[in-house]
Amino acid sequence: MPIDIVFINRLSHTINRVKTRNNRPSRQIANIHHGGSVSCSLPDGWSGNFRHVGGTGGITLFEVSVRANDRNVYYDLSVIDGFNVPMKVRAPDGTRLKALHRRARDAYLFPADNSK
Repeated sequence: MPIDIVFINRLSHTINRVKTRNNRPSRQIANIHHGGSVSCSLPDGWSGNFRHVGGTGGITLFEVSVRANDRNVYYDLSVIDGFNVPMKVRAPDGTRLKALHRRARDAYLFPADNSK
């Protein structure tokens, strides 16, 4: 059963959303203007990430795996080599994650944050 994800832009600038499915090339799939939103449906077996292309240095990633290896949906935030946009995630079960800066406690801080 697919899951639906809604991306909402509460920033003052446009988000250039890129989707990368594991083992596939990245694709820019939407420009989300300030105050706008875009939704997408991910099928069972889908694994990959979403990010904004732009900013200076670093990447903030939302990663998700939809029943790829078992019946669970897994997701996380990662801050890679810096930071480019803040992200917040609210899951259907009420779990909330946020990465609002380069030292975000809820995010995996690449390359060596193995405490999480």
